[in-house]
Amino acid sequence: MKKEMGLVGWTKIYEAVRKGEKFLPGNVLFDHHNVITLFGLTRSAQLLGGLNTHFINAMAIGDGGAPQAMPGAPYVPLDTDTGLAHEILRTTSLNPTIVGTSQLQFTGLFLTSSPITWLGTLHAVNEVGLFFSDDVQPGTPRMFARNTFPSIPFDPVDREGLIVTWSVYIV
Repeated sequence: MKKEMGLVGWTKIYEAVRKGEKFLPGNVLFDHHNVITLFGLTRSAQLLGGLNTHFINAMAIGDGGAPQAMPGAPYVPLDTDTGLAHEILRTTSLNPTIVGTSQLQFTGLFLTSSPITWLGTLHAVNEVGLFFSDDVQPGTPRMFARNTFPSIPFDPVDREGLIVTWSVYIV
């Protein structure tokens, strides 16, 4: 019997809780599978075959994943997505780790104290993406995977920040 290999992604978003100088995961705010883009699948095949050297090295959050008028009803992410609808913060500090034998996990910290340019008046995030190292400017289609979710307030009044863990499973 032929067994096919595939990739499955999962996103968990936690409230960031300050413990001294560190931030630790607090309450889970979102926990759901994500969409791996067509570009992400092609790039993964290239990486496995040694045909490309640009690995995942960035994670970003945005506020364009749901309509401003209906922040609790996110748009459906598509495998044809090439970037976030409106990126507000990005990090390259992902600390990739191997969990078990077939899971790769990335962790990103996003603080509300960062300077942010909002799409509208709602200070909330509702989309997240994983990006390859050659995604160097907005508009370059280098996103591995994307997720959208009901808007999470993202303001110093609401919380200090978010911790996002993104797991990629090879199945």
